[in-house]
Amino acid sequence: VGHPDYGVEMNRDKSKVNFKVQVSGGVKQLDGRELAWCGLILDTHTLEVSMDYDRYRHQHLRNALTVTFSGSPGERLRTKAVSSIKSKLPPVV
Repeated sequence: VGHPDYGVEMNRDKSKVNFKVQVSGGVKQLDGRELAWCGLILDTHTLEVSMDYDRYRHQHLRNALTVTFSGSPGERLRTKAVSSIKSKLPPVV
């Protein structure tokens, strides 16, 4: 599925829609109203954006986080958390 004249294709395995549509070969419909995308959860009704922590569900926090113990560890942790969220927002906005 795509526009061959423009060299654009859609990967059906990575695509979902939140509305009813018929496409030759089919396309997956979103289950519910939340769409997982690039580590974020997008609410398709309210357009709220939140972090997707599902990928950390069966991992220990120590495997997903690095904390520097020099200086002020609490401040470094806060800075890293804010930077992580900020780095994901420009593609959304």
